[in-house]
Amino acid sequence: ESRVSVEGRPVGDGLGLLYKLEADKKRKLPRVYLGPDTETRLPTVEMGVVLTLDPRTGQLRNCQEHTVYIKENTRDIQSPIAFKRSYSLEQEEPVPPSEGDPLPSVDNLPILNQQEADKVFYVTFLKDCGDNDICESELSVVASLLLPTTGENKSSWELMLGQHTEVRLNITAHNLQESAYEAQLFVSHPVSLSYIGQSKAQGKQLTCNPFNTTLVACSLGNPLTRDQEAVELQLRFDPRELDDSQSLLEFTVWANSTSVVVNPQEPLVLRATVVKRAELSLKGLAKPEQVLYGGPVKGESAMLYKDEIGSRVLHTYQVYNQGPWRVSNLEIHIEWPFQVANTKPLGKWLLYMEEKPYIEALSGGECFMAPNQVNPLELKDRPGLLEAPLDDSTPVPPYNVSEEGEGLRTRRRRDAEMVVTAETYKDKDGRIHRVVNMNCLLGTAKCFKFRCVVYNLQKNQEATISIRARLWNSTLVA
Repeated sequence: ESRVSVEGRPVGDGLGLLYKLEADKKRKLPRVYLGPDTETRLPTVEMGVVLTLDPRTGQLRNCQEHTVYIKENTRDIQSPIAFKRSYSLEQEEPVPPSEGDPLPSVDNLPILNQQEADKVFYVTFLKDCGDNDICESELSVVASLLLPTTGENKSSWELMLGQHTEVRLNITAHNLQESAYEAQLFVSHPVSLSYIGQSKAQGKQLTCNPFNTTLVACSLGNPLTRDQEAVELQLRFDPRELDDSQSLLEFTVWANSTSVVVNPQEPLVLRATVVKRAELSLKGLAKPEQVLYGGPVKGESAMLYKDEIGSRVLHTYQVYNQGPWRVSNLEIHIEWPFQVANTKPLGKWLLYMEEKPYIEALSGGECFMAPNQVNPLELKDRPGLLEAPLDDSTPVPPYNVSEEGEGLRTRRRRDAEMVVTAETYKDKDGRIHRVVNMNCLLGTAKCFKFRCVVYNLQKNQEATISIRARLWNSTLVA
């Protein structure tokens, strides 16, 4: 209700004034609007009013009533609302008289005291606070991660990537003293963890929204009263975009209020160690499993084509990731027996790699070779030659075997330079066999090293490395 009275002599039917009422003027977004117009919801009212004579007091008076509405979702209900009431005279500007005309009557030109024309007054909210009208609250927060605990005091946690598809944070908050207005909870989290939302819980569901990429804000209540039950919530985060170099996650949890917070609690810091584990298995296969050799001996200087070397062999190495986590860059190191060991700087060719190894994997991969490791003699594919696909069940015949089959599955010393000797063993039927083991680790073969890298091998995925080579026929039959 807004009242105005003017001391003076009435003129005509009364005194006309321009009346203006402004609410929450100092705020960019006012918290209230004025009635009776509830559609436009304006915080300001302007109108013309007429002051009429009150016969009891002899004063000119006017009274205006307004209903003030608080806007929905208004959070600040502690700060008082400032109202400014203004009056100005509603009259026409006097016209200067012409020369010789009488002066206009001053009764038609009243003067308004400007010191009393504008007034600012404050309206406070009804608050659940102390006698001093100051709300003194005390917020208490407890938080824990829903992960396996580690450490002596169980004060830290462990996140096994791939095994835990979500990181869940349990939080309990309550107020120990007077009402906490605009009580909010904040959770700071690593940028590599994306906020999913809240877990469904019984009772009132709080409003939690990401403030930015690393901060989640939750409204605890307005107000959060002392006699209210503790607020419990569970926040969910997605760890799938974690960088493989990240070894530690850190969460910071705290609460605040626009009330005066007494005995403020230090922010809670929760840490989780990131464990990345991937169980890998490796198995190899050679196709064909049995290779026949024999025929005439041909020196490397006389060779032009790859098929003159001898039988083809295909080595495949399959890597399988059983998880639970991915492997960003998986390195496989291979030692390849390219020559037979002897006392000379160079041995005789054994497994001649005819093309660069290749990798079959969903995210790709690459083998890194040194110069002269692949086809160092620069032999070519014979034009028009179609070789049968490799099969692991049928022995591959030797290149250019004679009709009599001389030299088939035989090996003879060439000269005194050969140092690889045969090992003798007896099978279950009592038959004696002599086997030559050409091995990189035993030093019975000259080997070169290379590595292959498989990119981003996910859980339950496999990658296959294929190496195509030829068994050097002349070395084995000579």
